[in-house]
Amino acid sequence: MNLPEKILYCRQKAGLSQEELAGILGVSSQSISKWETGTSTPEVDKLLLLAKTFGVSTDWLLSEDEPSQDIPNNDRNVPSSEPPTDSHKYDYHNLPKFIASIVRKYGWLAGIYIAISGALFVGMGFLVREITRLILGDVINDVTNIARPVMHILITIIFAMGGIGIVGGAVLAFVLKKKAKDKQQDR
Repeated sequence: MNLPEKILYCRQKAGLSQEELAGILGVSSQSISKWETGTSTPEVDKLLLLAKTFGVSTDWLLSEDEPSQDIPNNDRNVPSSEPPTDSHKYDYHNLPKFIASIVRKYGWLAGIYIAISGALFVGMGFLVREITRLILGDVINDVTNIARPVMHILITIIFAMGGIGIVGGAVLAFVLKKKAKDKQQDR
């Protein structure tokens, strides 16, 4: 008997619905359903709560052993180490994991964003160069000769930042997209 079968077996033996077990564990009933069908597995902290709820060891839950007779029947007053949550509320404990999964899946879009930002910096550099040329034309040579080197340095910095952004963003997007694709193929 594997983990999904054991979760289903223990839940039914305890006389709990998926919603009731979800309330005890602080997860959604969809999570319980996915655990029981084997499409996903519970996190370590939830495995500990499952073991405590069903009165079994985590070793037994994770092993391939058959169920024994000492699993409590119809025990609805099982204490939880976490306060029961309303099923309509979000589970904020899993928010960092959710954000990490989004970054792993769609992180390459950050690279695209950085590359686009770099292109905007390059465009801004061209714009500053043209505005500087128009404003500091040859009207007053003494003032413009002082300001031109400073503006030239500023424009060069803007161009460099833009170029670094374009190249860095493109490389980041490529690397993260490749990692996400490799991870999907491993599953």
